[in-house]
Amino acid sequence: AAAEAGRDQAKASVIAAVKKAFYTVLLTREFVRLNQEIRDNTRMHAQTLQQRFQRGLVSAADVSAVESSLQTVEQEYAASANQERIALEALKNILAVDQAAELQPDGAFIYDPREIAYDDPFLQAMKARPELRQLQEQLKAGEKAVAIVRAGNPPAVAASWDYYARI
Repeated sequence: AAAEAGRDQAKASVIAAVKKAFYTVLLTREFVRLNQEIRDNTRMHAQTLQQRFQRGLVSAADVSAVESSLQTVEQEYAASANQERIALEALKNILAVDQAAELQPDGAFIYDPREIAYDDPFLQAMKARPELRQLQEQLKAGEKAVAIVRAGNPPAVAASWDYYARI
């Protein structure tokens, strides 16, 4: 039973690792998309300020500040693209897929609010968790081991009593 619980725990661990890697890829893709939008907006803003500067409507300091911001945004975009590449490589590694293979995880983050009664499902989940079952089996085995050790070496008790009376 303990070996089966350990196998179930390992299976659950692999499933969790795959899900984590999958959603990490989706999340990093969303960051890349968001940083690309920020980069495009910052570029347009920099172009607009440059045109206004040429007409004398804004100062050179304003143009310089936006160009500095654009450099920072470009760096953030490059970093997020690198994070996406690393997350995809990690997913391929977990799935044992060749790194040269094309892998396009497809999914979305969906929030579906609903009312949940936690008492019964929580208790059922606690009973079904393989690591808890494994610990329970180990605890039972430990109790049996202690009982075996105690049975072979029972304690000896010696008592004596003297009664004196003075009259």
